[in-house]
Amino acid sequence: MMQRFCWVVESVVTLFNPLNASELANLLDTPLGEVKNVLQSLSSVLHYSKADSIEIMPLHLSFRDHLLVSQQYDLQLNITKAGKH
Repeated sequence: MMQRFCWVVESVVTLFNPLNASELANLLDTPLGEVKNVLQSLSSVLHYSKADSIEIMPLHLSFRDHLLVSQQYDLQLNITKAGKH
């Protein structure tokens, strides 16, 4: 479950072009319901709508920066920027 959470968050914060929930599920080869469950739990930091056509984006640019910088301190969420486009 934690790995799936990391995949979803990593994809949302590192993709050059935002995706909607269906596109993200296809990219991650993950059932749409599982992706939506993760996204719903992140509603305080991500712009996410249950409407599949709405793109998912961080609410604050600092969220992406925080996750990318946090890896330097070996936190549990190890989000990387390389190779994610």
